[in-house]
Amino acid sequence: MAKSSRVESAKGTESRAILSGDPGDQPGQGKKAGEGGGEHSLEVDLTLDELADILSEELALPDIQDKGKSKIISAKDRYTGIRRVGPESLRHFRRTYREALKRQISVGSYDPSRPVVVPVPDDRRFRSWKTEAEPVANAVIIYMMDVSGSMGDEQKEIVRIESFWLDTWLKRQYKGIESRYIIHDANAKEVDEHTFFHTRESGGTMISSAYKVCADMIEANYPPSEWNIYPFHFSDGDNWSMDDTLQSVDILKKRILPHVNMFAYGQVDSPYGSGQFIKDLREQFKTDDRTFSGRGSEMNEFALKTQLPSYLRTEQDRIRKVAEEYGLDFFPTVFEMLSYDQMNEIAAYGGFPNRYPHWRFGMEYEHLAKSYEYGLSKIYEMVINNTPSVAYLLEGNSLTDQRMVMAHVYGHVDFFKNNFCFRATDLDQGGKTVDPAQRPALYDPNRRWIDKMANHGTRIRRHASRWGTTKVEEFIDHCLSLENLVDPHAAFRGKGPKEVAAEDEENPETMDVPRLKSKDYMESFINPQEYLDEQRRKIVAEREKSKKFPRERQRDVLGFLLEHAPLERWERDCLEVIREEALYFLPQMQTKIMNEGWATYWHSRLLTERILDASEIIDYADNAAGVLATSGGRLNPYKLGVELLRDVEERWDKGQFGKEWEDCNDLDAKRN
Repeated sequence: MAKSSRVESAKGTESRAILSGDPGDQPGQGKKAGEGGGEHSLEVDLTLDELADILSEELALPDIQDKGKSKIISAKDRYTGIRRVGPESLRHFRRTYREALKRQISVGSYDPSRPVVVPVPDDRRFRSWKTEAEPVANAVIIYMMDVSGSMGDEQKEIVRIESFWLDTWLKRQYKGIESRYIIHDANAKEVDEHTFFHTRESGGTMISSAYKVCADMIEANYPPSEWNIYPFHFSDGDNWSMDDTLQSVDILKKRILPHVNMFAYGQVDSPYGSGQFIKDLREQFKTDDRTFSGRGSEMNEFALKTQLPSYLRTEQDRIRKVAEEYGLDFFPTVFEMLSYDQMNEIAAYGGFPNRYPHWRFGMEYEHLAKSYEYGLSKIYEMVINNTPSVAYLLEGNSLTDQRMVMAHVYGHVDFFKNNFCFRATDLDQGGKTVDPAQRPALYDPNRRWIDKMANHGTRIRRHASRWGTTKVEEFIDHCLSLENLVDPHAAFRGKGPKEVAAEDEENPETMDVPRLKSKDYMESFINPQEYLDEQRRKIVAEREKSKKFPRERQRDVLGFLLEHAPLERWERDCLEVIREEALYFLPQMQTKIMNEGWATYWHSRLLTERILDASEIIDYADNAAGVLATSGGRLNPYKLGVELLRDVEERWDKGQFGKEWEDCNDLDAKRN
């Protein structure tokens, strides 16, 4: 039985996969024949197209719009038939009732004088589809790479390999796509594919030179009305000057971004590069809702494969506008569509696409998967307190369900932005939010927690690879047993006070020491200096024993351990990750009832007053009743939260609040 596989020769026209069998007890050594069993290999030749097919199972290209003359062959789903199984969103109602009518007529239960048709599960019919190849659009991929002296051989090789596989996969998936190649140091030039992958140069770095060549190329050869244009730029983030960075941004804004479908910048860590350019890009484009910045492949994978279909994007825009008209104030929100398997994976990670490795996430996934399979629970939506906020919709839900979830999500994001408890999750404050109830007029916090969680995963994986998975997981288990012992208000008062000596504490050199009673002329004999020094040392030792450490009780136990526990460097880093994530999730636990109540209140108002028509109200009411249902011994935060808010609304509308109301003892006056 094959135990392992590896892929070699990535840049040739063929690749070879070697499947290794069980090694013998005595592997061959040297050039002479041996008597022991050895390692047996089965060699399989794979073409690059075949490897690209393997990659295509995990990767996808962003939407190519229908522009210009058809040149690329792409796949498109068409509804072509009817089948007996499928998601509720694809149910064919006319066919379903036709089958029910045929069944009732065949068994003699149909009464023409009272034409009532009642479908049963066997009568249901669903639309089916098949994938057809058809020409879609023109597209060009423009690769740009920094080959300056700050890019070492290792960094250049990483970029070449990544560009090579991007190019290989794109050419395999989209027949007829064009690829152009630009290299740059202080100057930029267009080169052929072979030169792009094999050039080794040195020199300074002026990124604007590459963007100028790219912009000139687009203007001369690729009219935006006829071409889908995708520029990719790879660098180590080192640029000659801030002036050139500003010039690069200016070219991007004026000459490139208005004409392309998507611009992608990838930065490689380098010991010689500053890595500043990506920070400058984030700063320059931080107010642009179209910008997506992430680290690691996991978030990119979900971003590429989980885009909403066009009809749901239309519904999202409509619901967002209605929510804004009602006065909701929320962060930009990105919706993604997930299958139930993907939804369970994300839910197991606490709503994030990437977390640090730990066995509890797998256990949580198994619990969620079994609950869904046995019909015990179903996750309709999830939303992340992030900027921009990211929300997930469950594939296969009805349109009414999806509308309810979108309206619910906008209620949550409004709560995230405006509730002061969540100010603790602002990454750009650093514990300096003294008064969370007050915020600047233009409130645009940095809550890129998706990036931060991915960075946490990278840190933990690095420690696990060095110290061993078991050792790191066992330490994380200890940390998780204390993760609720943090101070929810730590972010609002900065770092805790340092331990300082008390002002009234005496100097050991000047403190009074009890002396033995003696005459003045016998003092030096009865109480010699050696005796007094010894007594002084005893007093100091006793005082040290009686001192409390810390002087005051500490609510933030994890923070106290970080500062004072005798931990290894990797242990301290792991504990810091656990504490930061505990502080992130804490506001959600603090506000669970009111958060869910606020979102439920607003989705109820938005749907019943503006979004749904009369034919959809019954379906919505049925689903909402299930969400708000209560049972003995269990607290439903949706139900309790929305009832509290409705009570607040009713008392506000009737004036049943304030000092005058509280001081009134006349029940008739209060009743009226």
